[in-house]
Amino acid sequence: MFAGTKTRGYEPGEAPFVLERDGSVNYLGNREDLVINVASGLQQKINLDGHTALVQSKAFETLDLLYDSLMANSRADVEVALADVDKSIEYLSLQVSQLGAQANTLFNKADMVNTLTLTNQERLSDIEDTDIVRAITDLKTQETSYQASLASASRVMGLSLVNYL
Repeated sequence: MFAGTKTRGYEPGEAPFVLERDGSVNYLGNREDLVINVASGLQQKINLDGHTALVQSKAFETLDLLYDSLMANSRADVEVALADVDKSIEYLSLQVSQLGAQANTLFNKADMVNTLTLTNQERLSDIEDTDIVRAITDLKTQETSYQASLASASRVMGLSLVNYL
């Protein structure tokens, strides 16, 4: 998670974030965006890389500072660290809201595709489908006309000069 496009290819036991011996966190993922095609010529970003999400928030450094302040039992340093934690949380909340906006965009596009598909099916149905009642009525009318034509033709064909005299 949060690895950019580098979702595979890590060594055993390795992950996008690695805790180093000195307590720092090293980001091994990349900063590339994962995109999907949502329509012809239209792509949508669907991820947030770990550097943007967590490294830029300074969440790891802030938590490390808070830990050190608590271990030193320094009230002033704890207050500073808590203020930094609040800033990190605000930044992370902004990132979460951006991901929510991306998800909403995808849901809206999916709804639009479903609506367009239904509209196209209705249009195709209007063009191709037959009105059964109308088709039967037209067929019966044509059948009656055909029968009348056959009856008239047989009467006319039966008349000859001998029959007339």
